Amino acid sequence: MAHKGVAVVAACLLWGACGKKGPPLPPLVRVPVAPGELKAERRGNVVDIALVVPSQNTDGSRPANMERIDLYALSSPSSPSPEEVLKRGTRVGSLSIKAPRDPDDTVSAGDPISDVAPLEGPGLDQGVRAQLRETLTRAAPREVDAATPDAATAEQPRRTRVYVAVGLTPKGRRGAISQPSAIALSPAPKPPTDPVVSYDAAGVRLAWTPPPVEAPAETPADQRLGASRLVYHVYELGSSDADVTPSPGTPDAASRTGGPTETRLTGEPLSSPPFVDKRLDWGKERCYAVRSVQSFEGLVVEGEATPPACVTPFDTFAPGRPTGLTAVASGGVISLIWNPSPEPDLAGYHVLRGGAGATELTRLTPSPITETTYSDPVQAGPRFVYAVQAVDTEGNVSERSETVEDAAR
Repeated sequence: MAHKGVAVVAACLLWGACGKKGPPLPPLVRVPVAPGELKAERRGNVVDIALVVPSQNTDGSRPANMERIDLYALSSPSSPSPEEVLKRGTRVGSLSIKAPRDPDDTVSAGDPISDVAPLEGPGLDQGVRAQLRETLTRAAPREVDAATPDAATAEQPRRTRVYVAVGLTPKGRRGAISQPSAIALSPAPKPPTDPVVSYDAAGVRLAWTPPPVEAPAETPADQRLGASRLVYHVYELGSSDADVTPSPGTPDAASRTGGPTETRLTGEPLSSPPFVDKRLDWGKERCYAVRSVQSFEGLVVEGEATPPACVTPFDTFAPGRPTGLTAVASGGVISLIWNPSPEPDLAGYHVLRGGAGATELTRLTPSPITETTYSDPVQAGPRFVYAVQAVDTEGNVSERSETVEDAAR
């Protein structure tokens, strides 16, 4: 009986502990993770900023409880932290984002997003790559830093402008801050001379002359400290549906707002001209522009673009002459064989024949043949001279191959 009493007392103590009420827990507030892959690129007085819209919250749940992204910028002689940019900087742009109707209607990482209600609103989808643009003013390089308003510091050059982005919930609560991305506020390099465009069978060729070398500015605020030598980027200008593959790591300019689209064709800047675009699409106009590129203490600045240089290539270039022509004689037939031509636009070959010692040969094939062999039934005894020509899809005909001569047995 004693053992049973001890068991009853222990059970009561356990139940009593389970029934106690603790302090109320605060409601769970979901906020978005930081916008990803923030990258600012300056071209002349325009800064293009690319980022990836968050699609989850800081607790790992999806979709992100977010209805917009704000972009902040701060010009400074130093390297401010993201928190400083957000606190002392200026909001320079916003993106509307589709938001969930119920922020608690979420799924965990790895679960299908189809299990939650569709997002609402007129903004961008979550998880997409987005673009913003800021046009710099002349005041930006000398913007007075709010933290150092004294006259001596205000005269220092604002050598960088730093950008950060942050997502906001429908109730205005901020999520995590993105990593910063900075640009140099040094004067942009001058563009090269107007490019000259030409083409041949190898591609479209673009040439230009570097801009004249300028003496450094005298005022401390405009000094080009740490400036590198000039290099160049080449862009194709066109519509948003242009058949262009952007270089790796380059934002697709077709998604930028304002002005004609630009798609960078150079993965790395060129140290000097020319540039050859090997994408040949006969009969289609292509327009190009060149920008000078210079780095200032590691931050790259591109200058204004040159005027467009346009060309419409037409295929007037004959394929290379066939090689390796060989004749093999047999009873009443002379068989020919030659090496395949490497041209990608090859349509076929013409076979030519003449009498012994002839220089003027007559075409035996009314239309190009695709094989690299040909059998000519002839009378035994007389000797005949043969040659082959290559023909491309535009009807351009190559020079004659070397001739061969033989007689059927």
